[in-house]
Amino acid sequence: MEARRKAEDLQRFVICNADEGEPGTFKDRVLLTERADLIFEGMTIAAYAIGSNSGILYLRAEYAYLLPFLERVLTQRRKAGLLGKNIGGKKGFAFDIRIQSGAGAYICGEESALISSCEGLRGEPKTRPPFPVEKGFLGHPRSLTM
Repeated sequence: MEARRKAEDLQRFVICNADEGEPGTFKDRVLLTERADLIFEGMTIAAYAIGSNSGILYLRAEYAYLLPFLERVLTQRRKAGLLGKNIGGKKGFAFDIRIQSGAGAYICGEESALISSCEGLRGEPKTRPPFPVEKGFLGHPRSLTM
């Protein structure tokens, strides 16, 4: 977290991996259907900790049926002042989340491959250095992949 705070670039991202690439597992689906609000709350807390104003929920393409429900949860959080500007009455704290459909590739569980996929590139791991904390999504430092 310290390296993320010290990064000079002011644009930082919180990326939540809900791609569920492990064969035969459904933990992400269970969390998204039963605790979506807590996932978005966790992303918001992470954003506050690292000074991010943008979040991405990377959703497995096969879970497209969850998209309307997840968008409703995000809308409710915005209306409640838990996303958007001055979150929770904290002046200057602005954060919002968008949902991006993933490719469903197992390799996207690796953080730099996930970031590449979010950028519209093939989901392949990147050579390090630089590490994603230094040069992540769209070349900006990013927070973490959850």
